[in-house]
Amino acid sequence: MDQHILGHMRLPQSAHPLTRLADSEGTLLRLGASIETSIFRKVPSMPKSDQSNDRDAVLASFAAYVNAIRSKDATAAIHCFDGEAVTFDFAPPLENRFDALKDPKGLEEWFKTWTGPIQTDVGDTTVTVSGDLAVLHGLQRLHGSNTDGDVDMWYRATVVMARKNTGWRITHIHNSVPMAMDGSGKALTDLKPE
Repeated sequence: MDQHILGHMRLPQSAHPLTRLADSEGTLLRLGASIETSIFRKVPSMPKSDQSNDRDAVLASFAAYVNAIRSKDATAAIHCFDGEAVTFDFAPPLENRFDALKDPKGLEEWFKTWTGPIQTDVGDTTVTVSGDLAVLHGLQRLHGSNTDGDVDMWYRATVVMARKNTGWRITHIHNSVPMAMDGSGKALTDLKPE
């Protein structure tokens, strides 16, 4: 039995709003219209027990990152990243490379804006592991109080991890919220899961 890994392609606009591709085991990959996405290529599969162990290790590494944010531990959070990581986060710039991420000062400054605990709730998260690559995606909730007042925001999160000699490390995080499609470009931070 084979499992699939991902190659690279761009979806046509005709795929809007969602395209679903299924592998031979029925696993769905949901793809948006104009995003860069992937095609399947056959590779030998890993035994299911190895996949379960890998999934548990990936979730443990992700939990370490979430707990570092909750405890406002910038050094521990940075330790979860690979040395070539790139993030697409809420705050500017459009992308952060690890050179900018490895300095804890920026994260420590953000932590100081929180007047109480940083609460991060991880909703249903889909985890896909293939060899030395893992992808997690789902909705997360950030809430608490900061210097601007109360925060309660659901957002979309995608985390890519790679198995390194030091364990599973984050190579990419993409956090986002939808924007109003009325021409205003306003970020919709008040949406809740249905």
